[in-house]
Amino acid sequence: ANPALADSCAGHGGGERVGRWGKARQPIPGIPGVTIPVILGSQSRNRQEILEKAGWTFRQIAADIDEKAIRHPDPCVMTVMIAQAKAEALLQQITSASILITSDQVTVYELPDGTREIREKPENEEEAWRYLRSYSGGSVQTIC
Repeated sequence: ANPALADSCAGHGGGERVGRWGKARQPIPGIPGVTIPVILGSQSRNRQEILEKAGWTFRQIAADIDEKAIRHPDPCVMTVMIAQAKAEALLQQITSASILITSDQVTVYELPDGTREIREKPENEEEAWRYLRSYSGGSVQTIC
């Protein structure tokens, strides 16, 4: 892991698939019998699995935003900006009190000359293979 990158991230916050609205609720700690709907604003299977393994029930809805239009040279800031854009888009669809979870993830690859390249989800299989081949022997860090 790149300590400089970890330091730069310090302090940065960060289609329906599961259940029905009535079942997608979490109990509110300290208030017996009260629940609130949880919405995962992401298509990510990994994020879905994390919440399922934690025992949460939730709705999963994807935000319709152009993530590629949101740019920032700091990968930590960029992931927060994308997560905020997802939340803002989804909040327009939510009509009742809910817990909305959004996030984003990028990979930072350090090139042989020391420059960093922010990489997002590959556009296609060819790009995925190019990314994987380039990671051999290189420095890679995931930011979310």
